[in-house]
Amino acid sequence: MVDAIASLAKGGDPVVLGGELSWLEHHLGRRGLRVVLADETEPVELLSGPGAVAVRVASGALPETGSVLLTGSFRVQLITTLSERLLVLLDADLLERGILVGDLMRSAVRRGGPLYIISGPSSTRDIEHLSVIGATGPREVTCLLVQVGEPWASIAP
Repeated sequence: MVDAIASLAKGGDPVVLGGELSWLEHHLGRRGLRVVLADETEPVELLSGPGAVAVRVASGALPETGSVLLTGSFRVQLITTLSERLLVLLDADLLERGILVGDLMRSAVRRGGPLYIISGPSSTRDIEHLSVIGATGPREVTCLLVQVGEPWASIAP
């Protein structure tokens, strides 16, 4: 998993970790990567520097469309949107169990936070048919299928 994250970070790109992944900070730092925690950075900082890599854990998936579901605070979602690249860690068991979108939506509403469904890189096309990738979200989205317990143990020193 550390290799996957390192391969997405180019040059001095910061790697932005959600709170549940803060334990990765040490492992990525040993690889020379600049790591920031989503709760400790100002979203506007991501606009002024090189492209950031956001690393998030999926709350669910829609296998029929290839979409992943992300929950969290508005701040963390904003950081995800402003990042150049997004790496989503998806628990393989979520695909087998299946998660009802309605249940996730109710849970997000109860917590007062948003639910995002991401199906790929952000893109838009204007009236002149000029396509812009990354206009309203990450330019690249990578999904890493993990087995809970296994990826954490497979981190190479």
